[in-house]
This record gives sequence, structure tokens and C-alpha cells, in this order.
Amino acid sequence: MTTDFTATFHGIYIRVEHPRGCELTEQGVTELWRKLAELCEQHPCCKVLSLLVAP
Repeated sequence: MTTDFTATFHGIYIRVEHPRGCELTEQGVTELWRKLAELCEQHPCCKVLSLLVAP
């Protein structure tokens, strides 16, 4: 299992992608929120699209 994710700004929203086999741990969720906060500060955006690849 992995806690890796990608978070990128796409003009009007932030896209978060979780790979196949993703496991959300406390550390992973904390890292995700830090990254989202960073992107929200860089861009005037608060819309988030979260995608999880089905197993």
C-alpha cells in the first residue's frame, strides 16, 4: 500500500490523484492537507477534485 498522491492546480480547481493501492494513513492525510494549503495560498482557489483509481 502507498500514501503517494499528486496535487496540481488546473486553472479553476486543484486535482488530487491517489494511485491504485493507496492507503490513507494519518501521516499521508496530514501531508495531503499541507499540500492543499500550499496550493490554495499560491492560487486563489478552494475547489478540490479528488480522484482514486479503483482497485
